[in-house]
Amino acid sequence: MIACGKTQENNKNQSEKALKIEEKDQITDLKAEKITEYGAKITFNTITEKIAYVNDMKIDEVPRKNHFYYVTDMLAGTENIIKVRVDKEEKTVIVNTKEQGINYAKHPNGLQDRVFYQLFVRAFADSDGDGVGDFNGITENLDYLEYLGINALWLLPINCSTNYHGYDVTNYYELNKDYGTKEDFKRLLEEAHKRDIKIVMDVVMNHYAMRHPIFQSARRSEDAPYRDWFLWSDTRLGSGWELNAADN
Repeated sequence: MIACGKTQENNKNQSEKALKIEEKDQITDLKAEKITEYGAKITFNTITEKIAYVNDMKIDEVPRKNHFYYVTDMLAGTENIIKVRVDKEEKTVIVNTKEQGINYAKHPNGLQDRVFYQLFVRAFADSDGDGVGDFNGITENLDYLEYLGINALWLLPINCSTNYHGYDVTNYYELNKDYGTKEDFKRLLEEAHKRDIKIVMDVVMNHYAMRHPIFQSARRSEDAPYRDWFLWSDTRLGSGWELNAADN
């Protein structure tokens, strides 16, 4: 009977402690980070695992203690009041977005001051199991990349190419189909910009594949309109310069 009494008393004490925790303010460490012209990353914690809302939008599928959400519908150069709610508790944070039109290339937050992660798309993350990294694989790992502390990505060539590395481009207007669609790439840009991660493309304008239509046209005749885009020689300069029968 004594043991039973102690058990009941312990259960009562635990219930009282749990009640006290629930009575405390749940939302802590509320702040805005990565503020851009149109958005910001809102982060906060809760004392116990909770489902949270930002501007009345549910941001969690399962209860958690650490919360973050990217608000992307703000106006440039304005004061925005962001509302965070957990159960009946509500707090706000003020976000002053950046002015539109600032030359960020010369700004303290410009590219020269960013932490870059150089990325070979083919070898980074494969989202569909075909053995080739793709745009969706990068998108799925943006939170991980952000956790590493980077805020810029340098993508090695992603245009159409006849080679795995992409430096001999066959079409500058199209993306490598192995990496996904234009819609996939646009989604990558949108999700990266939500996190204030800039993306730089390695566009190799001085590298033409032998099968590129402009090079094919230029090599046919000395009067071709793009003939003077290239330097020509009658001397073979190595296997990489030799004519391929498939290109004739």
